[in-house]
Amino acid sequence: MKKLNDKGLTLVELIIAISMATMVIAAATVFLYNAERSYRISQYSVDLQMEAQVLMEQMSNWVLESNHMEIMNGGKVLVLYQIPQEKLVYAAAEPVATTVPCQRLILYGRDGKLYIDVDNTSSRDTFRNEVKALPSTFPCLSASTSPNPEYCIGEHVEFFDVTYPNGVDPSNANSVEIKLSMKEGGETTQGQSYIVSNVFSLRNSVYTVTPEPSASPVPTSTP
Repeated sequence: MKKLNDKGLTLVELIIAISMATMVIAAATVFLYNAERSYRISQYSVDLQMEAQVLMEQMSNWVLESNHMEIMNGGKVLVLYQIPQEKLVYAAAEPVATTVPCQRLILYGRDGKLYIDVDNTSSRDTFRNEVKALPSTFPCLSASTSPNPEYCIGEHVEFFDVTYPNGVDPSNANSVEIKLSMKEGGETTQGQSYIVSNVFSLRNSVYTVTPEPSASPVPTSTP
């Protein structure tokens, strides 16, 4: 009867086997790491695109609901006014006191975030005067003022830029072009960025400042 070889693996064979297994495991690890990293970078890009689209949709709604706009600080600030076009009713040579709700929205970017400051008031005269002569600045735009975190509407904002489209009269603008760049920082994201630009137009008629009523207005006759 032939005797079986029971010597087992030699030390050289064991070292070779361990080396080959190590190389296979290392290659698999590198492959899985690169695949996971590529997926993460792709996911960051998709998230930036979705966030940018959501922000643009929100700003589109605000522009549509407004009837006067102003661009400030070299295109870094967009001021939107929502002023009802209701006419004052006069009787017995005096205007009837009515409450007219108005709103002003100030959109601006700071420290990689996009903010909106909302000012609600019932004083239409205040807004009428500001439309006539836009203030040089607003308190929320002061460098010494920290934005309210509750007013933050978007993060990862690389820049926010607003311009009037070609051919639009700034003094009677009915449309505005908004360019938004989103960027996710960090080494793992490879500095992924996404830029979107859209032109939005006012849905309502452009607000125009009417002359102040005379001292003795003609009473409005009612049918």
